[in-house]
Amino acid sequence: MNGSVTTQGLCKQFGGSDVLRDISLEIPDGTFAVIVGPSGCGKTTLLRIIAGLEEASSGDLNIGCERVNSVEPAKRGIAMVFQSYALYPHMTVFQNMAFGLKFLKVPKDEVEDRVRRAAEMLVIDELLSRKPASLSGGQRQRVAIGRAIVREPRVFLFDEPLSNLDAALRVSTRVELASLHRRLKATMIYVTHDQAEAMTLAETLIVMNEGQVEQVGPPVEIYRRPANRFVAGFLGNPGMNFIRGKVAEKNSAFEIGVRPEHVVITSESSHGYPGHITHAEHMGSETHLFVDVDELGPVTLRLPGIYECVVGAACRVDFPTDSIHRFDAEGRAMS
Repeated sequence: MNGSVTTQGLCKQFGGSDVLRDISLEIPDGTFAVIVGPSGCGKTTLLRIIAGLEEASSGDLNIGCERVNSVEPAKRGIAMVFQSYALYPHMTVFQNMAFGLKFLKVPKDEVEDRVRRAAEMLVIDELLSRKPASLSGGQRQRVAIGRAIVREPRVFLFDEPLSNLDAALRVSTRVELASLHRRLKATMIYVTHDQAEAMTLAETLIVMNEGQVEQVGPPVEIYRRPANRFVAGFLGNPGMNFIRGKVAEKNSAFEIGVRPEHVVITSESSHGYPGHITHAEHMGSETHLFVDVDELGPVTLRLPGIYECVVGAACRVDFPTDSIHRFDAEGRAMS
C-alpha cells in the first residue's frame, strides 16, 4: 500500500491572494515529514488540500501512483488527527475509535480487533468503556490518534496535535509518536509551528514561509546549512544573531549569521569585540547571555551550564570563522 505523497506546482488562492505558491514536494512512502513555519505561512492549508478538505486552485496531488485532486477525502486512504481532538462526547472511547469504520463497512469482528490492537498500542485499552469527559488531555489525544490508526490509512495527517497539551506531556507524546511511526512504518505528515517538535520528529523537514517552501531536507542538515536568512533565523532557540557592517564586509557578505552556541567569550584583549552584559537567563543546563557589543549591537550567547556573571560587567565576544553563515543582499546563503 503505497503512501508516498507528491505535489507538483500546487497553488491556492483565496480572494485573489496567493496562499500557496508552486508547492512541489516528494514525500516517499513511510517517511515522517514535518511541515514547519510561522502562523499564516500556508502549512495547514497544504495539509487540508492533501486531506481533501480544501481544493487546490492549480497543480497536481498524488498519493501513491494515483492523482487524487478530484478524489473525495474518504477514498484517499488518509486519516487526519486534529488539534481539537474532535471526539464525540456522548460516545465511549471504543465507540469513538470505531465510528469511522462503520462507513467503511468493516465487519464487526474486525472492528473489535482493530480497536483493541490500537488501544493496546497506545496504552488506552483500560479506557475503552469511558467517555471523553473523564479523560485527560493526553488521553483524549491518544484516542484521536487511535481513531486514525484503526482506519489503516496510507497516510496519517497531523494538524498541530500536541498544541493543547502542557509542556511535559508534549515531550512524552513526541516520543510516543516517533515510536508509533517506527512500528507502523506508515507515511506521516505533521504540521507544527513548534521548532522542538519539528526538529525531534522529522525525518524530512519542510520549512515554509509566505505560502512557499523555503527548504526541504533532514532537520540537522537544514539547521547546519540553512538555505537563506529566513530559515537560519526561524530555526534555533535562541535565534541566530545577524550582524551587518564591518564584520560582514570582512567576511565578504552583506550580512553574517552566528548561532548563539557558536559565539564565544574571550579573555584575550587582542581578540574579539568589546561589550557589556545586559541580561543572563540561567536555564540550569545552559545559560542564555545577552551582550551589547560596542560596534555591533545586541548579541546572544548560549553557554553550557551555569555561567556566573554580573549584569553590566564588561566582556569580549568573538565569532569563530568556521561557524559563520554568510548571506547576500537577497538573503540567500553564500558558500
